[in-house]
Amino acid sequence: MLSKLTHREPRNPVSRKYLLLRIMVDCRNRVSLRKLWLYFLEGEKMTNTELEKQFISDIAGELFEKENDQETVNEVLFRLRFSRDNYELPNQKDTAEKDINRLMESAGFKGKNIQRILRFVINLIREKYSEEISGNISEKELNDLKNTERGKGNIWQIVFKWLWNYKFPQWKMDWIWENLQNQAKISPSWLDFVPTSTDRAMGFDKEKFQEKLQVNQRYDMKVDLPREAYLVLLNRGLDTRYLVCPSLAFAPEYKIVETPIWLPQNQAWANEDKIYFDAPGKEEYLAILLEKPLDIDWLKPSDRDPFPSWQSNEIIQLWEALAKQSNWQVFYRQVEVVR
Repeated sequence: MLSKLTHREPRNPVSRKYLLLRIMVDCRNRVSLRKLWLYFLEGEKMTNTELEKQFISDIAGELFEKENDQETVNEVLFRLRFSRDNYELPNQKDTAEKDINRLMESAGFKGKNIQRILRFVINLIREKYSEEISGNISEKELNDLKNTERGKGNIWQIVFKWLWNYKFPQWKMDWIWENLQNQAKISPSWLDFVPTSTDRAMGFDKEKFQEKLQVNQRYDMKVDLPREAYLVLLNRGLDTRYLVCPSLAFAPEYKIVETPIWLPQNQAWANEDKIYFDAPGKEEYLAILLEKPLDIDWLKPSDRDPFPSWQSNEIIQLWEALAKQSNWQVFYRQVEVVR
């Protein structure tokens, strides 16, 4: 990472009120209202099955509009055909004990042309997520996907594998980030960027503090958190996701004894280069305060990866570890970088 953290346009935080309203409209395919309320009030972890259902519901919400608050035949087929549990089911087969057509009939859609509806749904998915899909599948699969003629084969399997192998991990990563963000303490002053021309020993002048940072300006990061703890500090940019602390680049020592702390630390690899941003945009930071360190390999500073990044596997591993601990706190801050 050298010492630069690039930019990202932030996703809008998902409000509790908004989520509850969505569930009330469509509770059949989502976790129960009471459960989701508990998730956000008590920080409970959704099971993977519940996350999968939430994922399919969110994708359906992006693809389809309701008719009189009811799911259309296109949405019902999408949910059934692309449910992770239904991969082995044929679309329509007389000798099968269970197929997608029978499930459609049970849902109240009898006598529908499954193949025609499925072609429409596949084309809708391809058009909606064309850029993402083209970057994740082979050229042959992409060509097959563009030709949904009847008899071409099980083209839906290409979409199914893309949804669960590529789209779902990315969705899950964003879901965890936003869930942590929603639990964050409201205290914007916990994280400041101080130009390197400023003496670290000086008291920081809040009146001169600017919300906007300058491209290519060198900064020290001042982290002022309320208690002794182990600090995990994550950064999310437009195309990048970095583990700021602990890392050899910025913070080899991640136990907070006294506050504030300054990053890069004196012994960090980036102490001379400092922190700078090479493009304008939004930067997001999540700080997690822990009573005990987590036994996770990617949270252990290593010269094999002095500038560690994180993706879906890492943040899922962190999320699962947090579910086993109590009394941890989250802090969030977003900054804007300008020219």
